[in-house]
Amino acid sequence: LNDDPASLATLFQNTELGLDKTAIGDYLGEDKPFNKNALHALVGGLDFKGQSLDGSLRHFLSFFRLPGEAQKIDRMMEKFAEKYCNDNPDRFANADCAFVLSFSLIMLQTDLHNPGIKNKMTKDEFVRNNRGINDNQDLPREYLESLYDGVFHNPISLQEDQEARNRQESQAARDLNQKYELFVKETETMVQKTKAAMQSRRRNSTYVVAQSVEHVRPLFE
Repeated sequence: LNDDPASLATLFQNTELGLDKTAIGDYLGEDKPFNKNALHALVGGLDFKGQSLDGSLRHFLSFFRLPGEAQKIDRMMEKFAEKYCNDNPDRFANADCAFVLSFSLIMLQTDLHNPGIKNKMTKDEFVRNNRGINDNQDLPREYLESLYDGVFHNPISLQEDQEARNRQESQAARDLNQKYELFVKETETMVQKTKAAMQSRRRNSTYVVAQSVEHVRPLFE
C-alpha cells in the first residue's frame, strides 16, 4: 500500500480482509485532505448508472458503518449524492434532493428496523416528510412509496450486522423451542404424578354405600 488515496480506497473495498467497518467509516468521515481524497476515490470508483437510489445507497454503505458524528455523515452523504446525480442526471432536479432523500432513507431504516422504536413511520408519513425536496417540487408519490417498500423489505445494513441479527433470531428460536420442549416434559411429568396419586387414593379409600337419598341430599343443595 503506497501513500495514495485511491489505493487506500481500494483496500477499504476489499471485504475479504475483514477490516473494521466502524473504523473505516470514522476514517473516511474525517475532515482532512487525505481522508477526504480517500472518500472521493472510493465514491468515484462506484457505478450508480441506472441504479435505484436505495440500491445505490445500500451498495455505498456496504463498505463501512456510518460514523456517529453528524458532520462526518454530512460529508460522506454529500459526496454520495453528488456521484449519484452525476451518474443519473435526469433522476432529480439537483444533488440536494438526492442528499435529503438519502438521509430520509437512513432515518427510515432506523425507524423501521430498530426494535426499540415502537411507533413505526408509516408510508404516508414518509411521503409527507419528503414533500417539496425536488427543487420545491414533489417527487411522484409512487416513487417514494417504492423506496419505502424497498427499505421495509430489504434493510439497508452491513452484511455483518444482518448475519448477527440472523444468529440472534436463530438462537432465540432455539431457546423458544427448548422452552416449549421443557414445558411439554414438565406437563407430562405432572400428568403422570397426578394419575399415580389418583390411583393410590382409589386403592386406599373406603367407600360407604348410601342407604337413603337423605344421606347425600346436602351435597346437591
